[in-house]
Amino acid sequence: MSVGGRAHTRERIMRRFALIAGALVLLTLLFAVSGHWVLAAILAAASVAAVWAFVQARGVH
Repeated sequence: MSVGGRAHTRERIMRRFALIAGALVLLTLLFAVSGHWVLAAILAAASVAAVWAFVQARGVH
């Protein structure tokens, strides 16, 4: 199945958005495990927002 211009752009943006959200979650877990609780709490808020926004964006067609 061929992907058109707009669909291809959306797929690329969603992939990038998923990578950013995943990286934030991994960084949060890394800080939490290493004992940097303040940084982990700050990044946790950003991670939750990024994952929530990604899930919301996936639902839009």
